[in-house]
This record gives sequence, C-alpha cells and structure tokens, in this order.
Amino acid sequence: MIFSLCLIVVPSLALLTVPLTPSSKSYTNNSNTVESSTLTPEDFRIYYSIVLTKGTPGKNISLVLDTASAWLLYFKSDNISESSTETCYNNSTSLIYENYEFIGNLCSDKFKADELMANSQVYVEVSRQDAVFASCDGVLGLAFSRLAHGFWPFVSTLKKEGKIKEQIFSIYLGNQSYSQNYPVMTIGGFSDDYCIGEERIIPVSSYEGHWMIDIESLGLGSDTTGFTGKGIFDSTFDAISLPENTYNTLISIFSQNDYNDNISYPYSFPCDYQKIHSLQNLTLFISEHEYLITPNNYLKIQEDFCILRVTKSQNNYIRLGLPFFREYYLIFDYEVPEILSYKAADPEKALKFNTLYIVGIIVLGVIIIIPLCFYVMLSKVQGVASEPLSYEKIPN
Repeated sequence: MIFSLCLIVVPSLALLTVPLTPSSKSYTNNSNTVESSTLTPEDFRIYYSIVLTKGTPGKNISLVLDTASAWLLYFKSDNISESSTETCYNNSTSLIYENYEFIGNLCSDKFKADELMANSQVYVEVSRQDAVFASCDGVLGLAFSRLAHGFWPFVSTLKKEGKIKEQIFSIYLGNQSYSQNYPVMTIGGFSDDYCIGEERIIPVSSYEGHWMIDIESLGLGSDTTGFTGKGIFDSTFDAISLPENTYNTLISIFSQNDYNDNISYPYSFPCDYQKIHSLQNLTLFISEHEYLITPNNYLKIQEDFCILRVTKSQNNYIRLGLPFFREYYLIFDYEVPEILSYKAADPEKALKFNTLYIVGIIVLGVIIIIPLCFYVMLSKVQGVASEPLSYEKIPN
C-alpha cells in the first residue's frame, strides 16, 4: 500500500536535475543577418545546452539554454516528419534571434527531459540552414510567454500539465573555470547542494517578457559608474553588456585613464594569474544587496593578456551574462515572479556532497531494509512454529 501511494504522489512532486554541456557558439553562414550596432566579440560566445527527447518514438536533441528568449526553436534538416505525435499548423511566424531573422512554422509535439514529459509543447520549426547554433538542434527559451506570442515555455507547460509542483527552474554553473565546472539545471525547484550563504530575493518585472530587474548601481571596488537602471539575464552571453556611456566610465576607472577611441575593444591589458588576484571586484547593488563578480569571472586570460568580459551596446539596460551565473546559484520563479540567489557552491564540494548523499541513502536503506527483512523472516518462522502441523497421508 505504501509503495502504491508513493507511485501516485511522486510524479506530482517531480524535481529533475539534468547536466548541461558547455560549448563555444558556432554560427552558420546565415544570409538573413539583421544589421546591428552591437559588437559581440567571439571570445564571449559561450553557451550551455540540455538534451531533451522529442516526439514519438523519440529523438534526442540538444537545445541551447536561453533565459533571454521564450520560444522553443527546433532546427529541422528536411520536410519529412520525424514524429507521429508532431502537429504542424499553417501558421508561420517571423522571428529575430541574436542578429538573425528567419521564418518558421508553428508546431507542437511531446518533449521530454528524462522522465518529465510535456505532452503538447508549442515550438517553432526552423530550417537547418537557418540555424543560429550550428552545433545544436535548437534553443530552449526560458523567458516569459510574452516573448513567444503568449505560448508557454517548456517549464510552464510542465506546470500546466501537472508534471511539476512549482513553475521554477534553477541553474548552477559553478564558480570555477569551465573544465572544472559541474553545470546542471534543475526543473521544478532547486537543490541545496549547489548554494551557500544567505538567500537573497530579486524582484522581477516580467512586463516585457524578460527576467528584468532593477540595478541600483554598478562599479569597480568602491568606484561607481553612476549607472541606475534595468538589467536582464542572458545565459547565452559570456560577458556583461553595458550602455555605452557606462562602459566608457567603467573602462576609465579600470585603466585609471580617461576613455578614448584608442583603447582596445574589448578592453585588454598585459596580465597573468597572479595579477588577477590583486584586482578589485566588479560590484552591483540589486535590491539593496551587494553582488560581487570576481576578476576570475569578469576577465578572460588569453596568453599573456587579460580580456575584460564587458561589452558595450546601444541598449539602455545591463545584460547580465555568464560571469554573474558563475558567481551565483540562480532560482527563477515564474509565478511570483522573482529570482532567488545564493552564492554558488564550489563545484567539487557540490559533487562530493552529491556522492555522499547517494552513499548515505544507500547506507540508510541497508540499515532499514536488513533489520526489516530479519523481522519479517523471524515473524514467519515464529508463525509456522506456533501453528499445529497437518498433512494428508498419501494413499498406498
């Protein structure tokens, strides 16, 4: 009876943690490029992908994790249907993604992350030749439905279909270099394994569809740039993008010189690992809390130079990319909406904790199951011994 009850309860309380794969962005030669005045250096094109299973009988696809868009995009190689549960409509939609513009077909199908199945997930089917990420099969948008014409993103679909209890996802990248990371995404909640310190709440304005927050100030150490405004989270961008005036002020503080056009872009300077430790932290004040981004995360070492992972844009908001994600474990709650933030735990400690947790469960199971088995066996023996023996005589 206990086991049957568990089988009924567990699916409604599902919590799934899945690994993420880091990779460099690889763009295809798309002719539909939208003219842009924003420079995104190749060094900052890093993304993380998740594997989902699409359709029936099921095809594993790799999707780029994107907190700054909401559509699920699927880059299809041909016009042949790959799934018996796929439904495509006559509707076509025009999309601009990154600096690319393309037209896709509106479809729906089953999408599964491990055992979590969204039975009717709306997505946009795009020709493979228009693929933004050449090494992946599509994009898993995680922003609000407003950015997808009101269609639910994957996590929201799981909640609407009753597969998860809370409309929440969390991302852990770890506060170390890529090779040592243990990146994961948790769907339906979060895990204490990946966070340390106090919980901080960041209110979110979802009106424009982004995970948009208020930033009270930004600076380097005790020096401030004077910025006050909005910020959005973008998990496909390995830098922090600033309005041009704010960028110029920050570079002037960093270089201790007035900004001029002769300064390299992105800003770089001779350095080594020892010098990095002597540099000040990048500081942001969000909801009256100070958030620090250490030099290890806002700088990229390339040979004998350090490249600042900060870019400039024509937008009037700050784009918070992977340097922020690596410093903090972020929990995105659609329903409030808000973001809970913790300092990211050391990846090795998180991995050790997971291992100890699994071992602990096994040991606890052994401690409980073995005595229970002995008790059951003893009960059976005692029961047989206390009952009178009876038999039938076999006829000659």
